[in-house]
Amino acid sequence: MYNILKNLINVKFYKTKEIAVNKVNVCFGMDTIKETEYTELTMLIDTKYPTEVTE
Repeated sequence: MYNILKNLINVKFYKTKEIAVNKVNVCFGMDTIKETEYTELTMLIDTKYPTEVTE
C-alpha cells in the first residue's frame, strides 16, 4: 500500500493536499502502513502539494 500511495502522490493524482492527507490518514488508521511510512508520505505530500499563499 505504501508504494501505491507514494506513486500516486508523486504524480499528483489527488486534486488537493487535503484529499492526499486523508487517504494517507485512512491507511495509517487501518494499519496498512507503518508509522515511518506515514511520516515519509506526509513529508512527501508537503513537497508535492505546497500550501498556497493568498494575499
